[in-house]
Amino acid sequence: MHRTVIFNVKYSPNLGDGVIAQCLETELAAAHPQIQVSSIDLANRKKFNVGASARRSRRLAFLARLPVGLRKWLVPQLLLAIVRMRYVRDWRSDVADADSAIFGGGALLADADQNFPIKLSEAMEVCRGRGLPVAISCVGASEGWSEGGLHRVRSALLRTKLASTSFRDPVSAGIWRDYLFPTSTLPAQIALDPGLLSESVYGRPDVPDPVNDRQRVGICITDPLVLQLHSERRHDRRFIGEWLRESAERLAASGHEIVLFTNGSGEDEDFKATLQAQLRGIAGVSFAPHFREPKELVHFIAGLDTVVAHRLHACIVAYAYRIPAIGLTWDRKLDHFFRLTDRMGYLLNPNEASPLELVELVGGGLADPPDEDIHKRCVNDCRQSIASLRSLLLELGPAS
Repeated sequence: MHRTVIFNVKYSPNLGDGVIAQCLETELAAAHPQIQVSSIDLANRKKFNVGASARRSRRLAFLARLPVGLRKWLVPQLLLAIVRMRYVRDWRSDVADADSAIFGGGALLADADQNFPIKLSEAMEVCRGRGLPVAISCVGASEGWSEGGLHRVRSALLRTKLASTSFRDPVSAGIWRDYLFPTSTLPAQIALDPGLLSESVYGRPDVPDPVNDRQRVGICITDPLVLQLHSERRHDRRFIGEWLRESAERLAASGHEIVLFTNGSGEDEDFKATLQAQLRGIAGVSFAPHFREPKELVHFIAGLDTVVAHRLHACIVAYAYRIPAIGLTWDRKLDHFFRLTDRMGYLLNPNEASPLELVELVGGGLADPPDEDIHKRCVNDCRQSIASLRSLLLELGPAS
């Protein structure tokens, strides 16, 4: 038996992170009773918790009001104290009988106020204390790191027993190789996002027969505050709200059934409620409930005809079921995925394109689902990369 722990953000209010975690866990342990897999949430969460989303929404609003210089100094100080006082003890207990550790899935190699640099470096130190081999798997990496964040992660990596590294796209692999850890001698392999396995992990939902022939368009709502905090581009809340409202109205008027939904984050739910007040009474427009766990989100998306989203994993889940998606551009990870799947023509920037252009693009997407051969190749590549990781774990054997 080989027991591995996966450090991730499985219980994030953004259920897309839970999709990644559950797909990686399921595929890694599939048909291999020799491998036991469990996750350790880097925010020390223990379960999916819708109620915690409201607190996160308030924290994000508070951070957005702070002067940038103060935020970049204050947040790391507070976070480091919290991690060391409240998280590390649990992590040590969680890895006590582990044979290896994986840092896997999602945009973990990113620096927003040193959030991930602090959590990653402290978690790696816990693994070093146990002498565990560590695999970095299926992660996304971004540039724009602070000097402090870069120093933390590089120092931790130098002390870590790295067994393998893989990244969800070539750009992330390049950032790792050329910027984050150029002294690494391990190959920076490509391992596509585990969310591509959503259909095999969650299956297909039972979808009732449609009451009419109108196609269902899901618009995934993301609070512009989140986009602004994690992007260099400008994302005006009032403008995006008006753009989404008009887009929903025009799509409904063009003969579609429109359903507004979120990936689960509290701040997104709050923004959805604002739009709901504005769109109340508009024929053909409805609102999905607040999903409580990844399977609910996945099965909702699987029942749509197309998706419009800023959120990467709304688009990835749609692609897993060969549902055409329109990506609303805001950072490079979304662009990378659409390039990977040969769907670049279905990216649209709300700051440059009108709601009428979105209506036209939705119509084109509905008539042009993802290519079957490319889809099959992406899913197979994803599965094979996890199989390679599984083989590595079995070679490592139990900890000495």
